[in-house]
Amino acid sequence: MKTQVERGGMRTTIQFRKSSRWVAWFAVSLLVVLLSACASPVSSGPATSASAPKQAQTKFGRYGARNDPGFRENAVPAYFPNSAIPPKYPEPKPQTHGLDLSKHDWQTAKAYFQWLCENEAGEFIYKTVEDVDSVFEMRPLPPTDRLGGPRYDRYYLEDPWNEMPRPQSGTFYSTSNPYFFVMPHNYRISHKDPGQWNQKGDYFHYTPEYGYPVFERISTPLDRKRYGDAPFTRFTRVWPTHPEYDRDEKGNIRMFQLREHLNGPSPERRKELSLDHLDFSSPDRKRYDEGMLASGHIIPKVEAVHEIKSRYGYMWRGIEHSPHDRELGIAGGEVLIFDLKTNEVLGVRRNFLLAGTYAGSRDVDWLTAQECTKFGFSLLEKKVLKSVDPYKNLNIK
Repeated sequence: MKTQVERGGMRTTIQFRKSSRWVAWFAVSLLVVLLSACASPVSSGPATSASAPKQAQTKFGRYGARNDPGFRENAVPAYFPNSAIPPKYPEPKPQTHGLDLSKHDWQTAKAYFQWLCENEAGEFIYKTVEDVDSVFEMRPLPPTDRLGGPRYDRYYLEDPWNEMPRPQSGTFYSTSNPYFFVMPHNYRISHKDPGQWNQKGDYFHYTPEYGYPVFERISTPLDRKRYGDAPFTRFTRVWPTHPEYDRDEKGNIRMFQLREHLNGPSPERRKELSLDHLDFSSPDRKRYDEGMLASGHIIPKVEAVHEIKSRYGYMWRGIEHSPHDRELGIAGGEVLIFDLKTNEVLGVRRNFLLAGTYAGSRDVDWLTAQECTKFGFSLLEKKVLKSVDPYKNLNIK
C-alpha cells in the first residue's frame, strides 16, 4: 500500500506493509474494548456503589488470593460442650424451583434468590425457655469492619450477612462489651438538679431485664491477656449485691457511679489515663475497668475458666444450599440458639443476600447486597431465652 505525504512543500511517497496496518487496527480495537470495560462500574443487577475502592480492586492484603473458590476464611468453629451428641442443624428444604442453577446469569440469580426468600428465609422459634440465668456465645464473630478485600470477595467470607455491619438486620450480636451485656443501661441519665450535669447525685438508668446475669464466651486473645489464660471467660453481674444501689422516687433501680462520682475515678485520674478516649484493646485490666466505670458501666466479676456452666448458647454460621450459590452472587447466613445439653436447635433466624457484580471483574459487594428481610434491632436469643427476673426477691430501698 502506497500513500503520499506532503512535508515542507515536498511530496513524499510512503509505502506501508500490509501487516503493519493490521497491527495498528488490532491495537486500536484493543484500546476501545478496554475503555468500554472500564466505562460502566456495575453490570445489571442490584445497585452497588458507583465504583469499587482501588484497594478492593487491586489488593487483598493479608487475606491472600481473591475470588478463589478454594480460598475461604478460617473462622473459629462453634464449641459444643456435649461432644457425644452431634448438633442437629436445620435441614434445607428440597429445591423445587425448577431452575438450572448452572446458568450463572443474572435472571437465574434473581429467580433463585426470590425462591430462597420465600421458602427458606425467616425466623423460626421451636421452643422458648424461661428464667435463663446464663448464656454462652458458642462462636466468636470475626471483626465486622473488614471493608477492604473481604467485602468484595465472592468466596472468602463464610457468612457475609452476619460478618458485615448491618444495622436493623437482626444479625448475630457480637458481645464486644460483655460489661454492657450482663448489666445494660438505656443511656438515660437522671440529674440531681435539672439542667445541671455531672453532679454527685446523677445516675444512669440500668435495665438488667435486658441482659443475663452470667455471660460466657470462648476466650479471645485479649481476654487471655486481660483476665487470665484459660479457654473460656465468664462475666457475672455483681448486682444486686453491690452496695451503691437504691431506688429513685419512681422505683427505678439506680447506681451512683456516673463519671467521677462516688466510686468512679477522679478527674485527675481520668486525665492521667485519658479515659475519655478509652483504649478498648488495652490488656491492662485496671485501666480498662476504670474507663468502663467512668463511662457508667458496672464492673462485673470476671473469671478465666476451663469449663462453662451455661445450659444454653447461641452462634452464627454461613450456609450454601447449592454449589452455585456464590457463582450467582448469593450467600446465606443463620443465627442459631442451642440447648447445650441435647444440642437441639431452639430457634433459628435465616437470611440470604444477593450481590451485584462489578463490570470487568469477579468482585461483588456484600455490604450493599440485597437482603431477603430485615429483622430490626431485636435479638433472637432474647426471644428464645427469657432472662430470669432480676427484680425478683430484690430488697433495695
